Amino acid sequence: MKKIIGNLLIGCVLLFGASEVDVKSNNIQQYNADPIEIWKDKFVEKYGPFGVTDKKGRTFFYGEAVVNVSPLDPAYVKELVIAYEKALLNMQADFILQTFGKESVKKLYETFEDDSTNADKFPPLKEAEDMAQKGKIAVIIDKFLDVVENSLDQKLIEQGVSPEKLKKMTVEQKKQLFKDNFSTSIAKEAFNSMSGLVPFSVKVATVDTGMGKATKVAVIAIQSPKTIQFAKDIARGRPTNVRGKPKSLRDILPKTKEDYLKEIGLRYTYDEQGRPMLISYGMWSVVLNTKNPTRYMKKIAIAKRKAKLRAESYIGDFIKTNIQAVESQDVESVNEEIAKKITTLGAGSEDVQKIKEDIKDTIDKYFKKIKATSNFRLKGTSEVYNWDYKDKNNLVYVGSVVTWSYGQFNNANRYIKMKNSQNIINKPKVQKVHQNHAAPEINRESKIINDVEDF
Repeated sequence: MKKIIGNLLIGCVLLFGASEVDVKSNNIQQYNADPIEIWKDKFVEKYGPFGVTDKKGRTFFYGEAVVNVSPLDPAYVKELVIAYEKALLNMQADFILQTFGKESVKKLYETFEDDSTNADKFPPLKEAEDMAQKGKIAVIIDKFLDVVENSLDQKLIEQGVSPEKLKKMTVEQKKQLFKDNFSTSIAKEAFNSMSGLVPFSVKVATVDTGMGKATKVAVIAIQSPKTIQFAKDIARGRPTNVRGKPKSLRDILPKTKEDYLKEIGLRYTYDEQGRPMLISYGMWSVVLNTKNPTRYMKKIAIAKRKAKLRAESYIGDFIKTNIQAVESQDVESVNEEIAKKITTLGAGSEDVQKIKEDIKDTIDKYFKKIKATSNFRLKGTSEVYNWDYKDKNNLVYVGSVVTWSYGQFNNANRYIKMKNSQNIINKPKVQKVHQNHAAPEINRESKIINDVEDF
């Protein structure tokens, strides 16, 4: 009897234990069912972690943002575009923070490597790199300054500070001045090093937050020696020696209007001669609050212009290394503002997320100002296609595809007065799509048009 009861108890434990494991397993599966996380994890598994440079000099970066409204909202497409741009800004802020920390450690060791008498007092390189990764940048700089206090005057003179000015300063004032000059210099390097950062893949999907569903936009971008060199060449309006696998534009572009819904933002690829080219997808929406066909067509036309401007702006952002822009006073003030924010990290004044938001706002304001005031005109761009699409819920998507290629650039130089509509690229034919019903949830992923080995 005891044996039977014992076996029953063991059976109950196993049964309920298994049930508990099953419940936990189901919860984990439900949590991991987030399509964005699955997509991101698969990418990392295949290509390695974000922010780590591989042997060929390629680095991937990640950014995401949430769409503020439901896919049923008339303003959804507009908010989708804004979320995509916020995802890019989040990525750029992370990029600057990471680059600043990495370059700060590298530069500090280079600056003070001749101070051999104090070398053993410097934080170990690995420790300093780990601190930078955790955002403790202010702590790292202070540790170095405490060690080299006696040679600080010489370092400041090397930064361009006059000996007469140093005589009137206290040790703490000298340390702060060194920190300000050093940080501004590193911030400039970090800011300008965004050159060549281009989206590789975009995912838009419905995610379950536990408190309801929301739409998230996620962007994976790549920076490589090829994209950096191309960014320099395109900014200076010169030919490039960068080459990749030749592709036909017709083969790259989506085949149906519904496929265009998956594409937003910039893509880097190669033309039929293997030269780098940019394809940019702009998108906007139309609110159907009129039954007048003429007004409706006018709304479509206005939305297409806005979509085109968006597409052109993504190409313009890629060419932000334009010499006039980079060397302007505006950039100097941006570098100083970013440096002041970053150097408080780890000092207990503000947290990383708050400073990241401030950096993001600074970058956003700067590029908006550049777009509004710069007389730099993008030569070599052409709208190759525009479209509109109404889904089952009467939500109207409007899009524009703008390309930059060396063929177009050369044509623009030869025929500067010709309109973009006279460009040699023909508009691709688009198949008409008949949709029986709208999908209840969104799960769209952009088309990968380049193999990673082509970067």
